Amino acid sequence: MPKRSFCIIVCLCYSLSLYSYSITSILQDAFSKSQVYKNEQIALNKSRVLNDISYLDNKHSFAFGVKNASAEFKSAGTSYAMEPFFEFSTSSDNPFRISVNSPIFFTTKSDDADNSFSPRVSMEGTINLNGVIDNSTKLNLQKAKMLQNSNEEKASYQFAKRVYSALSSCINAEINYKKSTLNAQKASKEYLVDLSLDNLTLDSLTEKSAQISLRALEVENELLLAIYENSKANFLSLCGFEYASLASLDEKIGENELSSALSFEFDILERGNSDIRSKYYDFLIAQNKAELSKNGGYKLKLSADTQYSSIDNIYSFNANTSLSSDYLKISAGFGADVDKRALENPKIDLSLSLSPDKSIDVDKKRSESYLLDAQSKYIDYQYEYQEYLANSIKAKSELESARANYDLISIKYDYAISEYENNKALSLLGYKSSDDDATSEFNLQSAKAEYYKSFLSLLDKILDARILNL
Repeated sequence: MPKRSFCIIVCLCYSLSLYSYSITSILQDAFSKSQVYKNEQIALNKSRVLNDISYLDNKHSFAFGVKNASAEFKSAGTSYAMEPFFEFSTSSDNPFRISVNSPIFFTTKSDDADNSFSPRVSMEGTINLNGVIDNSTKLNLQKAKMLQNSNEEKASYQFAKRVYSALSSCINAEINYKKSTLNAQKASKEYLVDLSLDNLTLDSLTEKSAQISLRALEVENELLLAIYENSKANFLSLCGFEYASLASLDEKIGENELSSALSFEFDILERGNSDIRSKYYDFLIAQNKAELSKNGGYKLKLSADTQYSSIDNIYSFNANTSLSSDYLKISAGFGADVDKRALENPKIDLSLSLSPDKSIDVDKKRSESYLLDAQSKYIDYQYEYQEYLANSIKAKSELESARANYDLISIKYDYAISEYENNKALSLLGYKSSDDDATSEFNLQSAKAEYYKSFLSLLDKILDARILNL
């Protein structure tokens, strides 16, 4: 998990409590214990490694060493052979390569006439005649790296959102089940009281109707219990540990986590998010392709190598060049062996090929299509930015609405706590029944449930805003 994402999430829900559950402790445990999150991180790490490999493959590279080294031991002396080499190449977009190698043979015999070396230097490169550098691979790698960083942060935020959602579902399912249980208990007690007071006659129509009502409450209670158990199972599957209960959560949300959430400000970024930058990279790649296709997209390829042989005392030289486009290719080559006396074995090659099914008009149309594609990509980029602005306004509105909702429910929760304390005092004085105590306890837990759900909703909207800006 990226450290920046983790720190931000923890700051959103930091609690000073050490003895009861807080949203922070639940989230931290989920990050450390969840197999779901670990699997997501493995996939992200694999993607990063593949991107790193692609990036390294496209960097300038060099190699050096010795090849074909051998030694032959004879009574007359020992013979050695080796081929030291050095190679350098640039990125694949604008390739240039140079290599140097020299097969060497020498012996320890007193007669060293067999000693020899044959150094060779070769180079090869491609030039776009319209002066445009092919940056497509470089831009694609930059885009992939940018999206990788964004996706890693998004994954942490999105996992936190899922934990908040699972926690909210458990709280909601628990309070609904408790409410159903309380209603069923009250109805059952009323039924028994009515029977004892002869308000109901066994097997009468009224009594059977009361039994049906009781059974309906029992079925509803069983259904809500199943929903609650399913919510807890989903929480366990996602987070890697069991949901405890609403009562185990802190009575009030910690001041630090509350302050962090309420003071969060969402800023609209001038350059937008990663989706916008991705669209801009698409435009740059299409624009580069269009510029490369101008003037027929001609490419000039040059290669040359020279070699010296100590055995014959001869220098060899070869050079090749080719001019190519989609419909035309011209190539020429020159080679010669040179010794101390004269130019020997000169060789000239010339070839010309023209694709009959293509023409300059077709090439121009293709260049125009590349230009139109670049224009289309720029429109997509502008549209994405407008979408971002619209979503930003919506995110700001939803964030303020969630804050207002939390403020309102927080006031109601404070009132519920006060009411519960008053009822508790009256109960100690004997003015409240056990049923009243149960109702008072449930009302407090119900208010606490709404209080936590509203804060989780606020945290969810904050993470939505953060994800939008990634």
